Amino acid sequence: MGAVLGAFLLSLAVSFLPYGSWPELARTLFTYGLAARIPVVVVMLLAILGKWGTHYDVLPPNPPPNLVTMGPVGQWFFIGLLPQLTLWIAQTVLFGTLFGAVVVALMKPKREA
Repeated sequence: MGAVLGAFLLSLAVSFLPYGSWPELARTLFTYGLAARIPVVVVMLLAILGKWGTHYDVLPPNPPPNLVTMGPVGQWFFIGLLPQLTLWIAQTVLFGTLFGAVVVALMKPKREA
């Protein structure tokens, strides 16, 4: 379980890498990532507590035994809160920075008159 928590923390740390070179874009992408993921975290909590039976509350295939035995809030913490607020935000920031860099590289410089 410690390795899983370490991976989540590492992904969150990675999402701050673009701040050094392009702080405006990194801040925008991080804010967007939060705005997109916080509602999912809330829906996942409601789905797990309400046992909706959707992809929001189903455990992954072959889950670790301790994940199966912990209560609904513990499951939500490990399959909802942590991934959404670390892995998915890191993905948003890193892919957004990559595509932003591609756009800047492809833009033609404006001629000064």
